[in-house]
Amino acid sequence: GQGSKSQEARCVSRFVHTQRGFDLNVAIVVDSIGNTATSRRVGQLILDTVIQHLYASQDDDIRAMLRNALWSAHQAVQKVLGNLEDTNWMGASVTLSVIHAGMLYIAHVGNTRAYLIRDGKIQQLTMDHVLANEMVGTGNWTADDAVDHPRRAELARCLGTPGGRVEIDIGVRLDNLDPITSELL
Repeated sequence: GQGSKSQEARCVSRFVHTQRGFDLNVAIVVDSIGNTATSRRVGQLILDTVIQHLYASQDDDIRAMLRNALWSAHQAVQKVLGNLEDTNWMGASVTLSVIHAGMLYIAHVGNTRAYLIRDGKIQQLTMDHVLANEMVGTGNWTADDAVDHPRRAELARCLGTPGGRVEIDIGVRLDNLDPITSELL
C-alpha cells in the first residue's frame, strides 16, 4: 500500500501580500508520495501552485483562500498525473499554515502535521488522514481494530488522489485528536 512508500518532503515559508490586500505569513509543508522524479515534480508543483494562488487571490475570507489554494494544487497535480502511466496513489500530504492579523489558519490534507509549541509544551493541531483514523471516525473500525490493522498507516486522503474531489480540513483540533470526539475549530 501507499503507507510503505518513501516520501519526499519540501517546505517553504514566506511573506505574501495578496491581490485582495491581505498580508500573510505563510508556511507550507509538502510530503510527496514516492522518491522519483515525478514525486519531486508533484511536490514542487504543489508548492508553486499554492504560493502563486495566494499571491493572486481575490478571496476576502482567509479560510476560503486556503481551501482554494489547496484545491488549485490538487487540480494541477491531477492534470499532470493524468498524462502519466502508473501513478496510482501518486500525490502528497500538505499542511498550509497562515498567520494573518494575529490569527493562525491551517489547511491540511494527509499526514503532515502542524504543532503549536508554547510555554515548553507541544500540542498537535492536525489529525493524520490515515486509514485507521478515517475508519474509526466513520464507525467502520473500533479503536482496538485500528491499533493492529496492517493498513492502519496508509494515507486515506492526499492531494492528487485519483477520482476528483479531496476533503481538506480547515482549522485545528484542540483536544485529543480522536476522530470521533475531536471537533475541527
